[in-house]
Amino acid sequence: MKIVRNDYWFKPKSFGYGAQPVTWDGWLSTAVFIILLFWIASGIT
Repeated sequence: MKIVRNDYWFKPKSFGYGAQPVTWDGWLSTAVFIILLFWIASGIT
């Protein structure tokens, strides 16, 4: 029996453009991106 692994962090959205996280890796990378985005936008160095 072959074991199928889903290694994708994101899957296509049902409606609209883009992708949504489906694993904890995807959620973590999304959270880190948002934190970095706010950090850079606020001008904190």
